[in-house]
Order: sequence, then C-alpha cells, then structure tokens
Amino acid sequence: MNIDKYIRGNVTIPLWLLHRGMHYGKERKLVQTLHNYSFEQLREYQLKRIRQLVEYAYRKVPFYQREWKDLGLEPGDIKSFEDVHRLPIMTKVKMRANSKELLSTESANKKLIQSGTGGTTDSPIVLYYDYARARMKEAEMWYFRKWFQWEQADKVAYLWGAPQDIPHSGSIKYKIINRLTNNNLFLFSSLMNTSIMDGFIEKLNRFKPDILQGYSNPVHIFSQHILESGAKVHAPRASCLPRNPVCRTREQ
Repeated sequence: MNIDKYIRGNVTIPLWLLHRGMHYGKERKLVQTLHNYSFEQLREYQLKRIRQLVEYAYRKVPFYQREWKDLGLEPGDIKSFEDVHRLPIMTKVKMRANSKELLSTESANKKLIQSGTGGTTDSPIVLYYDYARARMKEAEMWYFRKWFQWEQADKVAYLWGAPQDIPHSGSIKYKIINRLTNNNLFLFSSLMNTSIMDGFIEKLNRFKPDILQGYSNPVHIFSQHILESGAKVHAPRASCLPRNPVCRTREQ
C-alpha cells in the first residue's frame, strides 16, 4: 500500500474539499445514477432540467427576461427539445455588452467562483458560477476519470498552456496545500524550446506522476523531443487530452 496516497485520498483531500465547500458526495451519487439511466430516461431528465433552467433564467436573470420578452417568448413555450431552437443564441458580443445583467438576481447573496473562457479563439470572457455547479463539475470529472483509472489521490502532471488555470505555485502556502492534497505538477507549455523541454523531463522524472494530462499540440511537440533526444522519461500510468475522451493507459 502507498501510505502517502492512502492518507491524501482518505484524510487530507476529503478534509480540504469539505473546508472549501467542495465535498461532492451527493453530486457523485447523482452522476452515477444518471449513467445507469436508459436513453429514454436520460432524455426525459434532460428536458425537465432544460425547462427548469429556462424558467429560472426568465425569472432571475435580467438579460434573458428582457431579451425573451422582446421576442414574445415565455418559459411555458419550451415544451420539447425542438422548442429549444426558439431561444436566441448567446454570442460573445452579447456577453461582453451585458455582463452585469447576465448575473442572477440571487447572485449577490452567494459566494461565486470566477472563471472564464480559455481565449483560444478570442480574448477571454469572465464567467461566474456557484459552488453547487462547481461540486457537480467535480463529480462529473471524478466519474469520467474513473474510466481510465485516474484515482482522486493520483499524482498528476499537467502540460498546460492556459495561464489562468495554473495556480501561483511559488508560494509556501500553495506548496504545503498541494503536497498534502492534490499533489499536482504544472508544466507551462505556451513556450517550449529544447532547454525548457529538457527541464520538463527532469521535473517529470523527479515527480513521477501517475497521470499526464495536456493539450494535443504541446503533448505532440514534447513527445517528438523525447523521441529525438533519446531521453528516458518516467512513464505515467495514463495520459489524456482535455475536452476529448481520448485517454491511454500503459496497457494500451
């Protein structure tokens, strides 16, 4: 048994999630239940949730209320999946011009998490979501990762190019929390040359991650560098590409 992984997975990580309001046990059970639904049950559940979302947006979000009223559209008009096409498309222009009106009137009483788009195709847009959504997202990711043997306490190295996703890893506080909980290693991949990639290899060999996650382009460039240089690199148990269910384990 790996004592370090056992303690982080069963003690420090659960306590840290509870402290942050991110303990997602209830949401995890819901995700597991949904994946046991039949196709018809899923469609019924999806339509029910869409109608609830439309109703909430109309009652609580000033922008949607104004836009939909101008179109003569009410929540009760959305009765089927085909009716969803009646809703106007949200654009980045609309989002930038109406950022305050896109917040729910209940948001002032909630602690929100600031996030945003990655900026791959355009300048980033700031987004906000509450802790209920954050817990659901973590539960969904937990379920997906289980497909390719990614356990909660696994050591993960990220070959990552989005600076807004990378924590300020230089602080002593971050290093202590990271070591006791997720134990992640971030390799910033927006700039990659021979010297930087040699540094990546050294860090990976010291860290010895169970999982390697990265964007396809930097992963390809880094892999080519490893092959051409003949360097020996610690082999993770699994590797995967984000936003794409393509993940490989050592057995594959």
